[in-house]
Amino acid sequence: MASPSCPPRNVEPLAVEVVARLLRNGSLHEASRPGVAEASTYLVSLGLVETMTADYVRCVDHRDGDYRYVRNRSCRGRIRIGDDADDDGDGVYCPECGRTVYPRGKARCRMIQVEVKPEGVAAFLEGLLKEGGLEPKQVCPWVWRADTPRGEARLVVADYCGLEHTLDGWAAANRACYVAVDAASCRTRFLPEPWLVWTRLADVVCGCAKLPDLLSSVAETVPTSQVRASVPVYSAAVRPVVLGASMPEPSDATEPKSRPGTRWPDPQMHTVAKCWTTKDGTFRLSTKTQGRYDGKVEFEPRSHQARLMHLLCHQKWQQQLSEKERERQPNRSFEMTKLADFLSEIYPDDMAAARRDAARGDAAHLKTLLKRFRSLVSDIRTKKLEPAGINPDILPALDIESSIDTGLSLRVAHVHYLDANSPEAQEASVDPAKLDYLRRDGLA
Repeated sequence: MASPSCPPRNVEPLAVEVVARLLRNGSLHEASRPGVAEASTYLVSLGLVETMTADYVRCVDHRDGDYRYVRNRSCRGRIRIGDDADDDGDGVYCPECGRTVYPRGKARCRMIQVEVKPEGVAAFLEGLLKEGGLEPKQVCPWVWRADTPRGEARLVVADYCGLEHTLDGWAAANRACYVAVDAASCRTRFLPEPWLVWTRLADVVCGCAKLPDLLSSVAETVPTSQVRASVPVYSAAVRPVVLGASMPEPSDATEPKSRPGTRWPDPQMHTVAKCWTTKDGTFRLSTKTQGRYDGKVEFEPRSHQARLMHLLCHQKWQQQLSEKERERQPNRSFEMTKLADFLSEIYPDDMAAARRDAARGDAAHLKTLLKRFRSLVSDIRTKKLEPAGINPDILPALDIESSIDTGLSLRVAHVHYLDANSPEAQEASVDPAKLDYLRRDGLA
């Protein structure tokens, strides 16, 4: 392992923003982009990450021969080319828009996938403190105490520490300096207090921030007298609540606001969803948790993602209507829709072929179809819901053991469809024709 304070030799200085992006667990990066290969190699040498490489093709690439035939040129989907990829046969499917893509003849790019190693982060930070003349003592997981020339301070890894170590009362009393591993939107995820000291791990790696100096600085910092012990200074996914100012009531047109804490509450108890379809066929979903607006996400018209979310919202709404009749029908059972039903709706031709093959004892086609569906669910959770500020757990993840008999349901407390005549729906440009199915089923 390279020395924590020793930058790579005989190469250009690392770009701090490239390092920051690489320190996002599970992130994908194009190896040919400036600085990516060098930075990833250096992070591996420090023990901070592990990487895997694979070849991908883009669903939409202006260099490809099929570019002129693509309708949705805004699709950012990438398809991994592996042993199970059909390079010159029937094609593979884009996980983002569902388009059939033929890898043969398409421009390929080498992608690097990053896995951040928490134990490597701990070893790296401890090594830096020791090299700086400090003797850190770990007082609890992801919290170290160090005696600086200006007094005692705490070093806290914000991504991994317990919730009690992110409360502003604790941070002020213990003179805490926070390090954020995942630097995405850091400035909006830390409480904007002048006394709060924090930095990105990428800045530490690149030498832009010196941990001994930061700890010495925080050791003599005097917090404001308005510190409240129950307010988190850091949120892992959404921006923290700022007290002391008049906050407007959040609405769907505003930027997502957060709630205290780093974990989402149970979506089946606290989250309500609202969905509608625009005139161009875009399916939109927004959620509120405990009365606060989370965010809004859009799904491309006629995409597999839009179809699945539409089915899930419709299915859950039907269940909720049925729940009102439980007292009248106490013996009626309520089950989640099985994956086989979703597969038949989203991939009708492929599912029919898979059933025929399975009847002959060949389950390979069905296994491939389930793999595509698991990828579809994963992409919605990680690329759509979570970046929009919506709890990804409203759509449960599917494990590798899931089968066509596995149940799947949207996990929210309530689903509300915009009525075609409501002012809110009209502002959202809802096409009444898109809501005919609601009227036919008595849902609107």
